[in-house]
Amino acid sequence: METQIIVTRGIKTMYWHKINKIRVLLKNDLKNIFRDRSLGFMFFVPLIFIALLRYLVPYITTFLPVLTDYYLIIVGVFCAITATFPAYLISFVMMDERDENVLAVFKVMPVSPALFILYRTAFITVFAFLFSLVLILFSGIIHIPIWQAILLSMLYSLLAPFVALVVLSFARNKIEGATLFKGLSFIVALPVAGIFIDSGWRYLLGIIPLYWTYESVMNFSNIPYFFMCFISSLVLHIIILFLTFRLFRSRVF
Repeated sequence: METQIIVTRGIKTMYWHKINKIRVLLKNDLKNIFRDRSLGFMFFVPLIFIALLRYLVPYITTFLPVLTDYYLIIVGVFCAITATFPAYLISFVMMDERDENVLAVFKVMPVSPALFILYRTAFITVFAFLFSLVLILFSGIIHIPIWQAILLSMLYSLLAPFVALVVLSFARNKIEGATLFKGLSFIVALPVAGIFIDSGWRYLLGIIPLYWTYESVMNFSNIPYFFMCFISSLVLHIIILFLTFRLFRSRVF
């Protein structure tokens, strides 16, 4: 009995020790982000996007009524864009840390590289999820049930770690990082072409997870097809994230 109590206390101590490490990392990251006004401003981008969707898009629709047919995909693309902003934030923070050799310090500090990477991945994934969910629920031009909005936001949130890991794996400085972000934005926009292709050729875009995410948004009222697209997007995201993570570990840590 005493042995069990000791083991239980040891597990709890280890658990809270890791929580404290993550709390310190989070506090430090938020401090670094808001120290740079251009980075801190990105936390308010979802609010700007909501204003554009609620007021500007309906205004433009008065001149182009056909836009009403594309409200779902418009919101979908905005969600994909806003989901990349947390990746942008952390990527630039980590590039600063790399320039200052902070990443090398993490290798010999009590914070293990695995815990460090897991924390950073969770950080951007959670914020990408929240940003996307807020856009879907408060865009004002579409009405998707909250449970589907949550599932869709989960898919969009997986875009953030992919973007961050790719940028950090290949960019040697912020200029290269910004260039890579522009290139990756092509991946965000390309699957939209499938909407305008009225043939089976559009499924060639299915190798891109975002294609199935957009399909989920466009067909949220068709529940069986929605779940098929959701699972397809989720599986592809997981495969790509696994490969990207291995690439990141080999090049950075």
